[in-house]
Order: sequence, then C-alpha cells, then structure tokens
Amino acid sequence: MTVKVLAEFNCADGKADKSIEICQNIFPVTREFDGCSHIDISAAQEDLNRLVMT
Repeated sequence: MTVKVLAEFNCADGKADKSIEICQNIFPVTREFDGCSHIDISAAQEDLNRLVMT
C-alpha cells in the first residue's frame, strides 16, 4: 500500500533557504529507507517562507 504525506512548514522570514539546505542534506539518507519512493520540498510561489514537503 502506498501512502502520500503532505506537510506544510511556515518558516520565519529569511529562514526558508536554510531549511531547504538542511533538507537537501538529509533527503539522500531518507530516500534510502525501505518504502520511501519519493521525497521532495518546494516553496510556495505566493509565500517563499511556506515550504511544502511531499
């Protein structure tokens, strides 16, 4: 069975880039877990401080 998780994060002003950098560093490890088929993070176009992780 496949489950898709959607998580939204509201970063403090100017902190989204650091949060994305942290995710870029840990996602390769996360992708190695059994059952992980995909993980990604995006910034909302209307609010660059809001990140969406799928």
